[in-house]
Amino acid sequence: MKSTNPKSKGELELWAVCAPGLESLVAREIEQMGLGPSVKEPGGVAFWGDRRSAMTFNLHCRTASRLLVRFALFPVVHLAKLHKKCAWLPWETYF
Repeated sequence: MKSTNPKSKGELELWAVCAPGLESLVAREIEQMGLGPSVKEPGGVAFWGDRRSAMTFNLHCRTASRLLVRFALFPVVHLAKLHKKCAWLPWETYF
């Protein structure tokens, strides 16, 4: 996701996954729900929101296939490194 919105406390980086070509429809739904602004990318739409925004999107969106939340961004070259990096994430914040 290439969204440039600054992350404030409690905000999540969200990505609505859709079939290629449907990005404009998903972006329009996000705007109509009052969850924008959004950034269209091939295969999905990026936007920012809190947990309530994510739940609202999941309940009312008709065009995206699923909603993903980015918890972190880091390079991984092998599975052990992925496990080590994930162990340091503050999972209690999200679940």
